[in-house]
Amino acid sequence: MESEYDLKKLKQNQRAILRDRFLRMLMQMDGKHLTIETYQGATVTANFRSIDYDICNLHVSNLNTPIGMMPNALIRYSDILNIKFSV
Repeated sequence: MESEYDLKKLKQNQRAILRDRFLRMLMQMDGKHLTIETYQGATVTANFRSIDYDICNLHVSNLNTPIGMMPNALIRYSDILNIKFSV
């Protein structure tokens, strides 16, 4: 039977593996084209750059909106209905 210490160490190792995979996925997504549908009904396009540490904001470049283009922008996830990535 495994000790409590061994179980904690195993869980910590599993979390580290998942975190590493998540960060590698984010690195591969950098610059990918995406289409975003917002709760306000707008559809915008942009290039993925990153997300913030608590996954509340999406950093994009070349954001094309119905009213114009922004070279860089932060989009709140609470405003997003759907995101489609081009791979």
